[in-house]
This record gives sequence, C-alpha cells and structure tokens, in this order.
Amino acid sequence: MIDSYYFPYITSLACTGAGMAFLFVAWKSRIHLKDAYSLTGWVLLLYSAFALSALNGWVFGLVHLITAVPLAAFFIVVLNAESRSPAAAWPANVPLARPRLRSALGHVGRFSLIVPFALFTSILPSVGLGFLLPMSELNQMVFAVCAMPLIWGVAASAIAASERPLAPATIMLLLSAVSLIPIYFR
Repeated sequence: MIDSYYFPYITSLACTGAGMAFLFVAWKSRIHLKDAYSLTGWVLLLYSAFALSALNGWVFGLVHLITAVPLAAFFIVVLNAESRSPAAAWPANVPLARPRLRSALGHVGRFSLIVPFALFTSILPSVGLGFLLPMSELNQMVFAVCAMPLIWGVAASAIAASERPLAPATIMLLLSAVSLIPIYFR
C-alpha cells in the first residue's frame, strides 16, 4: 500500500507523465480532438507544477516545470524522430564564395548583441524583479538565478528575429536601467 505521505508526489508525477502523453498524442494525431488533447496535456502539466509547488515550495515546482517537462519533450521527440533519406552529396567542383564584409560584420554584431550584451542586460532585471518580491533574501536570489536565463532567452530571440536588432537591445538597456531603481532603493 502506498503511504499517504508519498501519494501527492506520485499523483503529481503521474499527472506530469499523463500531460506529456496527451501533448504527444495531440502532436502526432490528425483527428479533430487535437485541441482537446493539447489543452488536457497543458492543464495536467500545470496541475503537477502547482501540486509540487504546494508540497515543496514554488521554487521546486518552477524548476520542475522548466526542466523536467522540456527534457521529457526532448526525449520524446528524439526517440520518435523518423529517419530521413540521406542528404544529397555536395557537388564536387563548386567554388566557395567569400562572404561580403557587410554580411560578416552584421553577423558578428548580432552575435555580440545576443551573447554578451543580452546576457549582461538580463542580470539586472532578474535581480530587480527578485528585490520587488516579498520573500527572504535567499528566495530572491533563487528567483534571480531562475529568471535570468528566461529573460536572456527572450531578449536573445527578440534580437535574433528582429530585422533591426538595435531596437530590442535598446529596450533591454532601458529595462536594465529601470531595474536599478529597486536595487538602489533596497
């Protein structure tokens, strides 16, 4: 018999597995219930994160939601990958063209906006948001550590997808400047 102490944990992990299964069925199916399967999967995943948060604190539930679920989805996709036909061979005598200087400088500039700039400008907003939350200092630090990669990812994807990468970079710089207010007045 399952001890009553472990039952909520087992139920939550079962909801995680069932949610992933529903999302997988929604992904693979071509039937009209695709939206219902997808909605059921997301509801089960959110319930499992909420239940684990209620049992062990919000940090554990958040970490479970942002690590276990994407890892499970990754392994489901990798294990279900269909083998494709071999890639066409590269033609033999094709001269390689040297990239234009403007194109190369554009790629180097976008890379330096995404990696060092977006990384450093995502630190201040995560710490500033952590200071605004009514928690202990340790939980504020944990929040900043968990939120920083998310903010960096959003900023990096905005810079990479934008035709004018300086606009999202300027927004990140302004957000960093505004986040100095809760840090300074702490």
